[in-house]
Amino acid sequence: MFTGIENRVAIIIGGAGGIGKQTAIRLSEHGAKICIVDVSELAIKKTLDEFFELGIDAIGHACDVTDRKSVDVVTQRCLDKFSTVDILINCAGIFKDVLFKDMNDEQWAETININLSGTYNCIKSVLGIMINNKYGRIVNLSSIAGLLGSPLHAHYSASKAGIIGLSVTLARELAEYNILVNCVAPGIIETSMTNHSRQTRGDMFLSNIPLKRFGTPDEVAKVVTFLVSDYASYMTGQTLNVTGGWLLHS
Repeated sequence: MFTGIENRVAIIIGGAGGIGKQTAIRLSEHGAKICIVDVSELAIKKTLDEFFELGIDAIGHACDVTDRKSVDVVTQRCLDKFSTVDILINCAGIFKDVLFKDMNDEQWAETININLSGTYNCIKSVLGIMINNKYGRIVNLSSIAGLLGSPLHAHYSASKAGIIGLSVTLARELAEYNILVNCVAPGIIETSMTNHSRQTRGDMFLSNIPLKRFGTPDEVAKVVTFLVSDYASYMTGQTLNVTGGWLLHS
């Protein structure tokens, strides 16, 4: 049982599916109070219904992370319910196939705005609270694509590499306030976002993974949970790779 999570208030961006939803479940098991955020109102409602069946007491709000005002509204609603914010998990992201030579400005901007600027907006929205409290745990989801690159995904790779750079810098700037900022870089995880890639290039991916299988959302969620617990109280500015060993050889 991880310590240091009980009664902490966690906002999980992208919390209605995949890694985000599983992270919410894991944090709730360790006693956290949960606020999930996602772009889809329907997905939020469905997830909250599932949480109710599991006995998880959570709130949820739909939000476009590219809209700072929308993000601030969600943060305020979380404050109204729980009075503070201790933990921020940034899981929101999009992933679309297109060669860079064929990419248009809109495709580039959409991915950067959601994945990187969305992370910026969410951190900015809660940062004053954490600074005032002299406590915060921020985990940003990067990707193996941000470390190794990924053909067809220059926009995605750039956004995820940017998240690592942002996180390392914030770790240095915010350490004096007892705010820890770390990244998790998953490999190919069994989520709806990777369905097409796994179906079309699954054998190629598996040839690069020493464990010879794809990861599960829960395997990533357990690493995120570790990073916000007291077990990681001396870790900041780190990127933990959850890739099945892919980085051992590319």
